[in-house]
Amino acid sequence: GLEAGRVRCFLSHNGEEAQRVARGDSCEVSSNGSTLLVSDSTTDALTLTALNLDGTGEVVLLDGAEDTDLTFRLSGDGTQVAYVRSEAELPHVVILSREDGSVVLEGEDLYSLLSYEFSPVGPALFVIGETEEGDLALSLLEEQSSIVATGQALEAAFSSDGQYLTYLVAEEAG
Repeated sequence: GLEAGRVRCFLSHNGEEAQRVARGDSCEVSSNGSTLLVSDSTTDALTLTALNLDGTGEVVLLDGAEDTDLTFRLSGDGTQVAYVRSEAELPHVVILSREDGSVVLEGEDLYSLLSYEFSPVGPALFVIGETEEGDLALSLLEEQSSIVATGQALEAAFSSDGQYLTYLVAEEAG
């Protein structure tokens, strides 16, 4: 396996010779090619750093944050990063600005969080989580947090162009 702290991130564009751009446990590029997100995590702390693809413009978004589930998402347009913060055991999604790491939006506290994904092109993000009542709720975070649907079972996905959010809801039989 890859040993933590010894992993290097390389970037090759259109088959050109790869350039070493960063060091971390994982790295990913936003789908529009504007942002590289590098993660470094220990068993209980997460560090996220955003850079331009040439290695400039480095911004530390999270520095050894301990109240997370160590997962994160990069928006398709490269402008935002989401992660799950757990305070008092209640998880919620936090969206950070890639520019300066400031909090753009926080989702509602959930009993448990099942999934969250950004739209492929923009800053919209969906969250599926269990409410205190035991139902599942699908929320859309874009400028604000709003519940789209609730049910006993939920699945959601954005269309590849990011214009549509499709979801399946199963209600309790009765």
